[in-house]
Amino acid sequence: LGALRHELVRRADSVAARLRAAGVAGRTISIKVRFDDFRTITRSATLPSAVDTGHDVLAAAGELLERIDPAPGVRLLGVHASQ
Repeated sequence: LGALRHELVRRADSVAARLRAAGVAGRTISIKVRFDDFRTITRSATLPSAVDTGHDVLAAAGELLERIDPAPGVRLLGVHASQ
């Protein structure tokens, strides 16, 4: 889970930087996880207010990731912001 968390930090910072560069913020944070068997799941959370910082995106995405069992092996991890 440590490697996934490290990658999640990188992805959240990247999403936040793109939000700020576009002059927008997102209220719904989503993660996509593809497992070694190519099964793919997405999870999302809608926040009370829009965010555009890496810390806020990471906090929401981290909570979503904690609800997923990475035991089957993860081959892809994505973070997305919308609304």
